[in-house]
Amino acid sequence: MVFKRGLIDFGVSSEVLVSASPSLANGELAALHTARVRHCFSRYLDVLLRTQRLGNATIGPVSIQSGNPPAPGTSGSFGWRVTATFRLVSVRVPFYLDLLGFVLGPARVTLISSGALRPFPAAIQQRLYTLLLARAREHAL
Repeated sequence: MVFKRGLIDFGVSSEVLVSASPSLANGELAALHTARVRHCFSRYLDVLLRTQRLGNATIGPVSIQSGNPPAPGTSGSFGWRVTATFRLVSVRVPFYLDLLGFVLGPARVTLISSGALRPFPAAIQQRLYTLLLARAREHAL
């Protein structure tokens, strides 16, 4: 889903990936918490964004901050905020991508939200994440 508020663009989606076993899903979760994986993903995004045709625009370095949103009743959770700034002459446009997720059994559930100029609204993001968590518990694999 994508919506605009004035000049500000927001987007949100969710995904569920199912591993062969809960232990594999927990291993994937553990990997998401490592600095090495964040660094590798950051470099990948840097290269990917720099190869895009952006006209006269340039992009600053990509950074990733991590955290652990609460996810009671699950094996664990992860949270990443990816930020980058696009520049066109003297105009700077910050871009934000938030990945919030958790593991429940063999399933890894992720809420993906984005915003240009501002991050996706935190209150809506929290409500959607809580809804995903409740639905995952109701329909556990």
